[in-house]
Amino acid sequence: YSRVISENQFTQLRSKPVGEVSSNVPTNFLQYLENDILSQPAVVRWQDERGISPELVALHKKYSAVADRPLFLWQWAYVACNLTTLLTVPDLQEVCVTKVAAIMLNVLVDDLADKYHDRSAFDFAYRLLTNTLKLTECSVSNKWYTYNSAILDVRQFIEDRISSYPNYNKLKDVLAFDFEQLFNSMRYAFVANKVRDFSNLTEFFMYQSHNMNMMINLTIDLMSHASFDLSE
Repeated sequence: YSRVISENQFTQLRSKPVGEVSSNVPTNFLQYLENDILSQPAVVRWQDERGISPELVALHKKYSAVADRPLFLWQWAYVACNLTTLLTVPDLQEVCVTKVAAIMLNVLVDDLADKYHDRSAFDFAYRLLTNTLKLTECSVSNKWYTYNSAILDVRQFIEDRISSYPNYNKLKDVLAFDFEQLFNSMRYAFVANKVRDFSNLTEFFMYQSHNMNMMINLTIDLMSHASFDLSE
């Protein structure tokens, strides 16, 4: 929150008792978010299509050709990335655009599991993204060819941006690992939803902690930071 409101307002929000915010979570938290956070001028500006970034608007249009997700989802993700990016990142907008694209990639692949419940389509996309398979006209049904093409377009968009980051060569293997863990968390969820007794707290936290892109986002932050001492 310190990115979009004054230090004094931030202190007041942090000191607000939990009961005041969440005694009725579905109503009060949304009101708190709308009245105390989203009403701030910087955040309101992000809700406008003109404020989210032309690159993301263009990427959303490509995405919309294969999947039904509103622009608001990426606007919300853009706000979230602005709020959670490391304060020492030199170019906030540049990095946030990249991270929203990474979230878009997450949603595209995750929808194959959670929305379409198509394990074979998910496995195909996973193999594409881990470079163990190439997308050709005959390698996948027409139903998923355009969808997988969009997945590869979003991945290329991310790759084109991060390849110029100062710590790209040092951290590219770490980021690849983070993405593999993201996809692995989806594979875990597939099995756990099918065989409920398979799920346990240890593995749940081990796998699902990678599911919201937080490790990916952190690695992208560090990639963009030329002066960061990686030994730390």
